[in-house]
Amino acid sequence: MKLNLTARGRNNNEIASSRQVWADKTRTGVATLSDFIWGNINGWLTDENGVNMLHVSSGASLVVNGYEPFGLNENNKEGMETGKTIELDFCISDVTDYSAPLISCLSYTNNDEILCGF
Repeated sequence: MKLNLTARGRNNNEIASSRQVWADKTRTGVATLSDFIWGNINGWLTDENGVNMLHVSSGASLVVNGYEPFGLNENNKEGMETGKTIELDFCISDVTDYSAPLISCLSYTNNDEILCGF
């Protein structure tokens, strides 16, 4: 696994500089969290089953930096050539803008400056 972000152990009581950064266990990538309220509305929350989660709502966003799924791998091959599995666990509720993208994964890393992603 190249990138593994987990909410386990996270909470809104962390100091501001810590709670706004989500580092991968292997330090492959770091996610920057922006425009969070850090209360019971969004941020690091616990669901009804006691599972920690990152709740992103109303203008808040998360950007993963330092990880390029479509970039060159250890064999100097592009991710598009060798294949890739991306697994996300997410839940959507109270949607107000059905035309806004929920998740995007884009890169200009190939040699022809062609946009790769979904």
